[in-house]
Amino acid sequence: MISSAKYVAAFFCLVLPSIAQAQSVGQVECPRSGGYVYLYSSMITLDVRTTLQCGELVQITGRYDLYFGVRTAKGEIGYVRWRASSC
Repeated sequence: MISSAKYVAAFFCLVLPSIAQAQSVGQVECPRSGGYVYLYSSMITLDVRTTLQCGELVQITGRYDLYFGVRTAKGEIGYVRWRASSC
């Protein structure tokens, strides 16, 4: 009986982390209200795709060094600096 409980516990420890997902929705934040941040099409060239308003909701697709990969409600995909020094 005890050995079967160990197997059940081991099963949950192995399966539950794969079921759980990290938060995938974020909100654009700026140091001052009414500002914006740039959505870059590339982290290498820093070509600006568009601007995102503070408070706008985005889907986070990943974290890459100092940038978050995001998808906007309009379907635009790009990168936002993790900590914007100016907005």
